[in-house]
Amino acid sequence: FKEPLYPFLLLQMETREMPLPGSDGDAIKPLKLYAQITHKRDRDTGTVELGSASLNVREVETIKADPFGAASVELYDEVDVGRLSIQPL
Repeated sequence: FKEPLYPFLLLQMETREMPLPGSDGDAIKPLKLYAQITHKRDRDTGTVELGSASLNVREVETIKADPFGAASVELYDEVDVGRLSIQPL
């Protein structure tokens, strides 16, 4: 096999709402998390090695694309919320 054409894996995860301890009823809202994990194959052994990656949340902003309001565009900014590391068992 040759090296992968795209040396990364795109990962998307969705979380559930997480209630916080206490009697106030506070909770962390459900999130969609994104990561771009690098991977490469060891030429000698043929095993695949996964790298660590930034874990991001996308903040979406909708903007009108024309003065009449008939079209809109969604722009997003990725906010880093942590690191992701995957280890084989």
